[in-house]
Order: sequence, then C-alpha cells, then structure tokens
Amino acid sequence: MKHIDEFTIHRFRGMREAKLEALGQINLLVGGNNSGKTSVLEAISLFCDPLNRRNWSNVASARETGSLRSNLSISLNDRLLWLFPHDGLYPREDLFPHDKLFPQEDRAELSLSASGSFPAKNVMARHEKFSEVIKERIPGYVVGEDMGLRDDSSYVEREVEGIRIEANVSLRNDANAVPEELLTKTFKFPDYGVLPRESEGTREIRSLPVRSINGCSHRSSGVSSALWTDVIYDDAKLQTIKLLQLFDPDIQDVDIVAPGELAPSISVKHKKLGRAPLSAFGDGLRRVFTLASAIPGAKDGLLLIDELEIAVHTRMLEKTFNWLVEFCCQYNVQLFATTHSLEAVDAIIDACKDKEIDLVGYHLQRRDEQVDVKRFDRGLMTRLREDLGLDIR
Repeated sequence: MKHIDEFTIHRFRGMREAKLEALGQINLLVGGNNSGKTSVLEAISLFCDPLNRRNWSNVASARETGSLRSNLSISLNDRLLWLFPHDGLYPREDLFPHDKLFPQEDRAELSLSASGSFPAKNVMARHEKFSEVIKERIPGYVVGEDMGLRDDSSYVEREVEGIRIEANVSLRNDANAVPEELLTKTFKFPDYGVLPRESEGTREIRSLPVRSINGCSHRSSGVSSALWTDVIYDDAKLQTIKLLQLFDPDIQDVDIVAPGELAPSISVKHKKLGRAPLSAFGDGLRRVFTLASAIPGAKDGLLLIDELEIAVHTRMLEKTFNWLVEFCCQYNVQLFATTHSLEAVDAIIDACKDKEIDLVGYHLQRRDEQVDVKRFDRGLMTRLREDLGLDIR
C-alpha cells in the first residue's frame, strides 16, 4: 500500500534536510504557518516525475492558482526560480556531468531523495538564467494580379529571457554489480510567447501517478472536468455520486457537457433543480467532488492534498474522510495531506480507527532554514488526542 517509504528534502525552496521517515499509507502533515507543509507536497510531486517539463511548470505555478493578480504579476521564470534555494551555495560538480552549460555564477542546487518502490533514488537539479534573440513572424497579406491574397509576412527580432534547468535522476539498482544509472535532461523555459526547447535522447523513467489538489482546485471548472474523465474511465462514477449524496441527497447524476463551442464543464442532474453546473453548488460539495474525482487518476500512486479540511463543514469531516480513506485503500493510493484543523486530525484518526491502515502524522517546525520533523505513529497520535487531549499541530 506504500509507494514511498522515506522522503528527504535536502535542498528545496527554503527547506534544508527535512526527512519524513517510515511513511504510512495515510500521511498527515501539521505545523504552523510557513513551516514547509506545502513545500513537502510540491517536492514529492516534482520527485515523482522529474523529467517532465510540464510537471516543473505545474509545480512552480500551483501556488498562483486562483489568484488572477498573481498570475499576471509573477512570470513563470520567477516561479521556477523560487523552487531553488537562494543561499548562494553552488552544487556538487560530480552530480552534474554537463557543467559547461552552467557557469559557476548564479546557480543553485535542488536535491531530493527517497526510498520505496519508485525507481528514482535521487533527484537533483540546477538552473541558469539565459537570454537569446529570436525571430517573430508578423503576418501580412497583399492582393496579387489575380486578385488573390498572397503572404507578405515580415520578421522582427526580439530578445527574450528564460530559465534553463538541468535535471539529474539517479536510479536505484538492487544488484550491487550493476552501476547506478544517471539520467539527465535539460529544459528551457523562455519567456511567454516563445516555443519551448528541451534536450532529446534521454531515456524516460516510469513516473509514479500523482494527483495534486490545492486549496483552490475545486473552483476551477477545467480541473473538475479533467478529473471526472478519470472517474468515468475507471468506472468509479456511482461511488463518487454516493459521496455527493451525503451532502445533497437530491443529486442524481453527474456528466461532462460541452454546449456549442464552450469548454467542457461538469453538469449535475438534480431532483429539484434539474440540470445545473457544478459551479452553482456550494464550496463544500465542489471541494468533495474534486477530492473524490482525483483518486482514480492517482491509482497505484500518490494523492497530494493541501489544506485537507478546506470548505468542508466540521459535521461532515468524519463521513468525508471515511470515504476518502476507503477509496484510497481500494485504489492503492498513498495519501499525503496538510491541515491546520484539529477537527480534521480527529476525523482522520476516527476514519482509520477500525481499519488495518497505516496512519502517520508529521509535525513540521521551522528553525531558520532548517525544518524539524517530529513523527507520530497511529497509536501515539491517538493517545495524544483521545487520552490527553493535546494539540499536536
């Protein structure tokens, strides 16, 4: 039931040497604001698919989802830069075979490692800023003698800035006689409007299925439609509708519709309302819909949930988490979730109480650049909460 047994952040964002030992199938991350809980989820997501250019972009942009002002003011280049440490330390030369691409100035190393069934052992990356001149086509047309339109396009040169990232993945080998394999891939992330380029010829590794849900995912119709597609393909529709009926017993069916040229969206068949868009319902139902829809796509992989309790009323936490835990077991999903809510901690403990499931809690506390991690196994967490009534957040 576990895909990652241990996970260590050596260098990522503002975190140094934070280790999550003896992971369970259900892993709860607690701690104060700015303790690194969200960074742990981002680091895990990046580790599980490190040679995928889109994954780098998605992880870097996840915190900006739902904030129009932030999306306009913070470029992708800047978001990528902030995945890396900013302490002026340089990476180890032996970990990066293509050193000529990266001069010694202005670079930093990102480093993650894990143990478990996933073939990757270490993921290391570094970045470099670059600028280049590109040619852009300005379309234009003239009328020829035959009165037909002819292409009269011109080209202008424009200087663009971007980020070059080199990612290195070392694969674990069970046989000691086989040398450890190192895979390398280089991505270029130019500024907006420029086609991406990346290195070719690199052997891909099997990525671990991962679905990430942040605090705003349930407000995005595009995310909901994409997740519901996985539900349909995996024949999980009836189970998901049963969960929604805990919140509204008049819900009868859920479909994807695309009227005219509009983008696909979720349509809910309701006994009293008829057909209504998912966006017409409250935050709680939309949030639970997003959580439930994410699990089939994370089958035999990981589900990462930031702010587990958000938008769900405390009276519905236990029922929701009971369903969530059972669904994770059914689909062999290892869950990582952050929370600020003591009610959510208690509800997760109750949801796992009568099940043979490995629940683990981790309390994160920042001390300058170091993050101290305290582990609570299921038994200790239960005693601290039920017998002593202690706040483990």
